[in-house]
Amino acid sequence: MSPILIVTAICLGQTTICPVEMMQVAPVRKPYDQVVRTAGQSQAVILLQGLDLRGDGLDPAHPRFQSWQGSTSPLVAALQGSADVFSIAYAQNLPVEEIAKLPEFAEMIKRINDLGYAKKVILAHSAGGIVARHFIVEKPKAGITRVIQIGVPNAGAKLAEWAFFLKSTVPAAQVPFVESLKPAYRQALLQKCEKIPESVEFLCVVTYRSANDAGDTIVHKQSQWSQDLYEQKIPCVLLQGKHTEVVEHDQCIKSICGYLSMPVARLDRFQLFEKRVEFGYAKPLPEK
Repeated sequence: MSPILIVTAICLGQTTICPVEMMQVAPVRKPYDQVVRTAGQSQAVILLQGLDLRGDGLDPAHPRFQSWQGSTSPLVAALQGSADVFSIAYAQNLPVEEIAKLPEFAEMIKRINDLGYAKKVILAHSAGGIVARHFIVEKPKAGITRVIQIGVPNAGAKLAEWAFFLKSTVPAAQVPFVESLKPAYRQALLQKCEKIPESVEFLCVVTYRSANDAGDTIVHKQSQWSQDLYEQKIPCVLLQGKHTEVVEHDQCIKSICGYLSMPVARLDRFQLFEKRVEFGYAKPLPEK
């Protein structure tokens, strides 16, 4: 099977591009229609990509996997001992929240769910975390048991605005996707978005470059663990690393693998206050 799944629309007599592509990348590489569950394996990890800016001319309507999702990537190598690993790529010519509503996306998740894993974890980087978030809100009974967001612009990324102001190469067909990552767009959408279902464990991994930085060079900390998330008492952890490197750097990968098994529960009011102080949402209590 080619990297892009071609679907023939017989009734229309034409060939169209499937907007979502999935493959199994560990323990063995298999195409969408041949995925299998390893004997005795109870956990599936689904790698979901972020923005793939198509300045190279490839049509954003074509899904394309990123290198960290491949079968030979360090992250996949680290994960395969504890899970069967799958990667999903998607077209990037729609607003990001619309990707989660595609029937093809739901079908990919269903195919994995039907294999019978007890745990189905979406490990999502950057904009992929928005897709994952909207998907579990739209389909809370789809079988996903945990979502791990890594460096996700839940409240938007100013870089999406700068890309237009600086006249960076944003292909015309990809404008809706990039526009949907702007802070104003995301914040307006969050006001209407339903809450994350209690039935799904949800962890927000907030990435930052250094102790003196407010983010990871692309996304601000407060955009990752956004106000709506702390209001829902969603747990978060800090992970040091640049936005584009956290899914490739050895030390970050070690931490990411640990998030698969760590307890994940909604924060109590004391934990929530500590996190709000840590992220600059609240001031520490005066010492007695």
